[in-house]
Amino acid sequence: MKRYFQKPARDRTTGCPRFFDDAYPVIRRVAGIRAAAVAKACRLSDDERADLEQDAALQVWRKLAVFDSSRSSLKTFIERIVANQMTSSIRRLRAEKRQAQPDECVPTHVHREIDTVNLRIDVLRVLDGLRPDQRVVCRMLADHSAADVGRRAGISRATVYRMISHLRIAFTEAGLHGSARPGAGC
Repeated sequence: MKRYFQKPARDRTTGCPRFFDDAYPVIRRVAGIRAAAVAKACRLSDDERADLEQDAALQVWRKLAVFDSSRSSLKTFIERIVANQMTSSIRRLRAEKRQAQPDECVPTHVHREIDTVNLRIDVLRVLDGLRPDQRVVCRMLADHSAADVGRRAGISRATVYRMISHLRIAFTEAGLHGSARPGAGC
């Protein structure tokens, strides 16, 4: 059953309900406390916390005209609206994180080609600094597993893995690491 009640008298200059002046300190306190708790739990910045507080205060201001003192106190009314607004904000933040797009930099075909050429040049520079046996193993590792390389080159897997660790050091010193592949970055 819908309850009908008389709307609060409005201030002639501001158009706000008369008890808005009484409600504002309660709104600020409740929204501030809730926003701080949410910001701490969700590891939000101070700006995001202030936005949450402002959104909650705005929501209370919008709903203040439907306040019915026969159903609850003003403080309880404000607390419920702020709590519901914070719940909605948390859900929105989590949904944004779930739907977050990767970096906006999507490499085009041209960028991939340039990255491939640059990577090839960098790899060739590293290969020039290696011993001939390391160079052979490195080129074989591009297409085969360590066990296959050991069988094909006639060396033990332990030797292949030692060479791999030396190769990693050489590539890392040259500024190439695990994510250095075409299209890996912007």
